Amino acid sequence: MLALTQKSQWVIVWIALTGLISVQQSFAIERPMIEANASDRERVLKLIDKYDWAAKSFESKKQKMAPLIEAHKESASKAFAAAPKFGKDRVHPHINWTMDGVNAGILYFMTGNEDYAQFAADRLNGYIQYLGVEGKEPIVSSDGRQRDYRDVLENLGLCYDYIYPFLKKEGTTVFDAATQKRIPFDDKKAQLVFTQIVECGFKTAERNSNLEIMVFDGMLYSALCIEDKTKRDGYVDQLIKGWPGKGKSGLLNMKKVLMENDGVWPESASYSGVGQTVPTYMELIDRLYPEVKIFAGFEDALNGVLNRLYYSYPNEEEMVGFGDSHRIKGPQRIPEAYTRVYRRAGFEMPMKRAFQQMKADREKYGYQPSDLWAMDPLEGYESQRAESQAVHLSYAGIAIQKNLACTDKKQNGLMYYSGGASYIHSHLSGLDLELYGAGHVMSGVGGAGAEGGRGAELFVSYYRNYAGHNTVVINGESVGGNKGWKGQDLNCMDTVKLQAMEPQPYELPISKVFTFSSQILNDTVNKATQQRIVSIIRTSDTTGYYLDLFRSRSNGENKFHDYIYHNMGDSLTLKSQAGNLLSLTPDKKVDKEFKTFKTKDWARFPSKPIENRGKLLLFPGWHLFNEVAYSAGISEPVVGRFDMTIGNQCYMHVAMPGGVKREYFSIAAPPILDGAGKYGKKPSRVLSIRQSGEAWDRPFMVVYEPSVNAEPTVQSVKNIMAGEKVVGVEVQSLIGGAAITDIIIAQDSADAKLSLPDRGIEFEGRFAIMRSERRAGADTVSLYIGEGSSLRCGKYELKGNGKKQGFKSFPGQ
Repeated sequence: MLALTQKSQWVIVWIALTGLISVQQSFAIERPMIEANASDRERVLKLIDKYDWAAKSFESKKQKMAPLIEAHKESASKAFAAAPKFGKDRVHPHINWTMDGVNAGILYFMTGNEDYAQFAADRLNGYIQYLGVEGKEPIVSSDGRQRDYRDVLENLGLCYDYIYPFLKKEGTTVFDAATQKRIPFDDKKAQLVFTQIVECGFKTAERNSNLEIMVFDGMLYSALCIEDKTKRDGYVDQLIKGWPGKGKSGLLNMKKVLMENDGVWPESASYSGVGQTVPTYMELIDRLYPEVKIFAGFEDALNGVLNRLYYSYPNEEEMVGFGDSHRIKGPQRIPEAYTRVYRRAGFEMPMKRAFQQMKADREKYGYQPSDLWAMDPLEGYESQRAESQAVHLSYAGIAIQKNLACTDKKQNGLMYYSGGASYIHSHLSGLDLELYGAGHVMSGVGGAGAEGGRGAELFVSYYRNYAGHNTVVINGESVGGNKGWKGQDLNCMDTVKLQAMEPQPYELPISKVFTFSSQILNDTVNKATQQRIVSIIRTSDTTGYYLDLFRSRSNGENKFHDYIYHNMGDSLTLKSQAGNLLSLTPDKKVDKEFKTFKTKDWARFPSKPIENRGKLLLFPGWHLFNEVAYSAGISEPVVGRFDMTIGNQCYMHVAMPGGVKREYFSIAAPPILDGAGKYGKKPSRVLSIRQSGEAWDRPFMVVYEPSVNAEPTVQSVKNIMAGEKVVGVEVQSLIGGAAITDIIIAQDSADAKLSLPDRGIEFEGRFAIMRSERRAGADTVSLYIGEGSSLRCGKYELKGNGKKQGFKSFPGQ
């Protein structure tokens, strides 16, 4: 589910409304959702009277419903001719039909105008008549039970409660589409429907996944519509504490999962957004059943909605896309309903941070509230955006780093994520990488929506497999383990662990020009160890590059290691450092260089599609590469360029040091899922590098420079050696009149000691950078410690602080 999809935004909106006030307070029957918050209506009316934005929001709701109400009054029979067909139409027409009923119910609740109530009651009645049969499953659309619970059934309970006084009013009738006549509302049938929605819901959500969250609101609202207090409270108790089944169900378990994962639901990038609805359920329960104390201990987890804001790339049009999910478009914002959540929870610090962020967003994007019940002027809070350039998601083994030290952040900001793990909706990615530059995610990986769906070979053997990711394959035989998120699908891998990063998670950087992260993968499935160190290195307001150092070794025989990198593009050109095109040999069969490793198990959907029955699952998935061309072994430096057109021409420049004999491959591969512009459908371009033997002491070292310029600023890349071991790289750049030399040390352990007398370098630690920048004949020297205790370069020296980090610039001389 996209975070937040249109549906889930509405869910949050209407969850927030649950304390409904009766327009007529004359009913003896206890209605918990009516009685829960008797001040809501008056508070909203005061806001409408005081603030133009509130009045406009309310007026727009009335204007939107006006033509529907008038058409319904004129002829309910004609209006119902457009009603979705039960069991035949897909879920979206049912969503729209029932949401219009909810909207009309709100307007009745706010105004007392029974035209709204009649409209809502007539629409509700169609579903009550259809579902109100003993033993009937609550399925209304052709998409089936799960989608109906996720998107439709909660609307029935909400509509019922909004118009409850009208339904109970003597003389009320509702339109019956079957007879084309008006009949009394059958509340006995309604009670049966709500009971069966709850009972069937317990069976629908019997696994430990996001499904339990997505069906929860339909079950909870239905339970709260049940008039028998004992029965109602019993159902709610089950929904809070959990119910029997195959997974860990219940609101308390959802709360526990969020608390264990910094407030983020532990699934793929967009699916993790489903967890944002959980605090809104908690807010409802806290109002109706305060004795549960549902928010106890939840203070830190309430920061989760803020943490997800950091998933956005600098262009605010794309979000990180790890795992099996679509890449979300548009800026991430805190849902409006969280004003109620934070105020109800009462935790001062997360509320202050969230309200400051929300106020800043209102100023930036304009405030057009859609949720009447969460409207809040946020008085007393200043506008201040939550700032962080580093995020760590331990469940997914993901590290995210940004550098926004530039004037045009969208165009020249830099950001990456790296990592991988097994989780629900995960991919078999190994130690993955995704890069942003020149205003776009250039090297997108992961994703869903491949042609043929999740059961097709293209998805199972490529997109969710090693070959579809920016990773390193071991001996050509990297394979997944059992117990993946869909069972025996060989989609399981070990979790990538964070060794160090600067800035540390949710903190600001110590330098405007350098950041780094180091991660380790102890791969028990393939009996190997891999380490990836990634650094963002800015060279000016408009330029910068990424250093990607990848170490890999098998714990058994090291035959060869293959480095794979995808980029959007129309072409990939590979040259020698001298500028000569590499001589590449076409491999028409592909399998010559990229042989497949076959397993006995196919996909996790063995009969969907049916033509896949009995087929083999192929690892690592590179049999789906095409247009493969490869070089002979080369020990000299190699440079490359991906050319692409996304609006304007842009490039990803690539530079690799010499000193190690390697084969280089230029490949066309399936499109990058959710790639920007035309590149969601065009083949992606792949750079692959094969190294014989181990790649630990001789790691892959690649510099990536995104740019709108055809020529790179990076002029050369050279390995830095300590004996026979590669410990870093020297990168020389030329930007305008400035010559910049970066000496970057990236060792494989935090306590490693390095002495390079010929360079005057002494370093104790994992990662450091020494920069010499010559402008107008004067040199400025900067020292940076990403993780380490001390760094000396000639006469310049720097000590790490208590976090083993440090940065200092020495003025030009």
